[in-house]
Amino acid sequence: MWKRFRTYGLIALLALLCAQGWNRVNIAAMQAHPFARHNVRDGRALLATDDASYLQGADKLLGARPDLEQGNVQGPSLRAPGYGSLYLLLRLALDPMPAISALIWLQCLLFAVAVVLLWETLLRCGIARRIRWPLVLLLAVMPTFHGFLFHTLTEGITPALSLTLLCCALLDASSMRRRWLFAGTAVWCVLMFTRPALLWMGIALLPGLLRLGLARASLHVLLAAAPMLGWWAMNCVRANTSWACIRSTGKARRA
Repeated sequence: MWKRFRTYGLIALLALLCAQGWNRVNIAAMQAHPFARHNVRDGRALLATDDASYLQGADKLLGARPDLEQGNVQGPSLRAPGYGSLYLLLRLALDPMPAISALIWLQCLLFAVAVVLLWETLLRCGIARRIRWPLVLLLAVMPTFHGFLFHTLTEGITPALSLTLLCCALLDASSMRRRWLFAGTAVWCVLMFTRPALLWMGIALLPGLLRLGLARASLHVLLAAAPMLGWWAMNCVRANTSWACIRSTGKARRA
């Protein structure tokens, strides 16, 4: 047992160090280049065209962005609130820049956990060592898989969440322990709330859910989808309210 936990720790540490190391080298190289340094946020993270849309909701809610106030009527949100909610939790305790640093570390830690879970899944499924170790080490070490970990975008967490969900589904099938099914359902909930387009990833959990019976499976699916459905319903209300406000404003101007 101790040997297995030691293996977990070594794999997680390797994945975390590589994720941090390759990206820190990349940031240092970009800061040294006059045409690339503007794409680095305070030496902490990489900037993207649309990352502000994921973070500004939390800053506005906390009163840090008064420039975002646009009257009493708020239009529908174009971004699912999952990623912004994670940033908001960090902002409740930290200032914006330290919160960005903490968010990057969390993304790297989540990636490391996903790599460890892949190793455990391959082991439980009886994959040979000569295949299992190269696959896990490639995922942990290759910078190809670390590309979005220093971006403040949903891509910073959705690959790790997707891999974790798939591993939970396979572990549930191999061990028949419901804890893996419940863990996978919870991850699916977060994944849908973060990136609704990945709702289809829940197909991996379907065999385990059906073992619970149709009624209980339907309840689990409904509970997992509840946050996403709540956001969708709120957007529908906001869209109707905004449209009514625009129509009334147009009528007032014509009058």
